Amino acid sequence: MEHALLQPLPAASSLTALTTYQLQLLCYTVGALLWFSVPAAMASATAMLQAGDAAYGNGDYSSAIRYYTSALDLDSSIPLFYTKRAAAYMSLKKYAQALKDLDRAVEQDDSFTQGYLHRGKLHRQVCSLDDARSDFEAVMRIKPNHSQATKELQSLSEIQAAVTELEQITTSAAAGAVNAVAAQALLDKVYKTAPDCIPAQLLEAKLMMAQKKYEEAIAATGRIVKSSPGHLEALTLRGLAYMYLADHDMAKRHFGEALKFDPDYKDSRKAFNKLKDLDRKRQRANRWVWQLGSVGDKYQDS
Repeated sequence: MEHALLQPLPAASSLTALTTYQLQLLCYTVGALLWFSVPAAMASATAMLQAGDAAYGNGDYSSAIRYYTSALDLDSSIPLFYTKRAAAYMSLKKYAQALKDLDRAVEQDDSFTQGYLHRGKLHRQVCSLDDARSDFEAVMRIKPNHSQATKELQSLSEIQAAVTELEQITTSAAAGAVNAVAAQALLDKVYKTAPDCIPAQLLEAKLMMAQKKYEEAIAATGRIVKSSPGHLEALTLRGLAYMYLADHDMAKRHFGEALKFDPDYKDSRKAFNKLKDLDRKRQRANRWVWQLGSVGDKYQDS
């Protein structure tokens, strides 16, 4: 006897003549057909998402990224997948990749509040304050009185005030008056809510340069170029710090790196030319010393 599920479906004109049992059987048949027609990709994408969440929870962010990428390969239309992978990128301080994913998340769904919220946090973390404010305000438009977005907007105002005060202290430091205690207090305040604030790191490097603390300036600019490899001012400051430490090879390397990104960047070009001039003078001095030594040896021999 032919299995019930394999029997042909009745014509639409005869549906009214079906018994209750036959109607139930028809519903089960249609439901089964629909279930088996759902792409296996969706179930696989969910499995990849769960695997990514497990890896992320264990602090294995690289594996989490691979799982989330597999989920996106299977279904690239779900904004949540992008925010998940962005969170893993942020944990590895790969901010450019994280930003691309968060952009894609809100492109997929322009009412996806989590996308705007996470992107705003990323902007806040690196002190792109105008962009952060725009994202948090987008959240407020979608969900008025959103408590977290409200707190974030208040935090941005506090960061901006601290950075502005730091700029004033840095200007005074360049003129020879350094208030190191006040500067450190402000830096601590900024880094508490924006740990990778590039403007604050740059100001910190300038303060270190003004105090001739060149190793500390190298450390501060190093954090900047790690997250933003093409940051011209950071590369130039880092090169100057190496130059003042008499490490001319490293100085040239950083000036050259800045000029690769922008051949017309005046500060790097000026510093690079100054360094080459110093090297030429040093070479002439070394030749003069060698020649003087040679004359002295001849005089003694005579």
